[in-house]
Amino acid sequence: NNPTRKARLLYICRNINSGKFSSFVNKDIDTTLALINILHEGTHRLETNWSESQVLALKLYAQGSLHFLIEINKYNQ
Repeated sequence: NNPTRKARLLYICRNINSGKFSSFVNKDIDTTLALINILHEGTHRLETNWSESQVLALKLYAQGSLHFLIEINKYNQ
């Protein structure tokens, strides 16, 4: 009975998730969840079929997403 990942991300973004910005926030959350799912698939494997470019892209997007969430969360406190 814990909140879903999406619910947790929506909670973090609650202060910016309104008006026309809501569409952006919801799409960003969906993309972040897709990233989490991709990373989760590789958790229990020793090897992946990802290219170096794909790994770099995942790394950069994850860094950006985490930075965004950390900064947004600062305004909630």
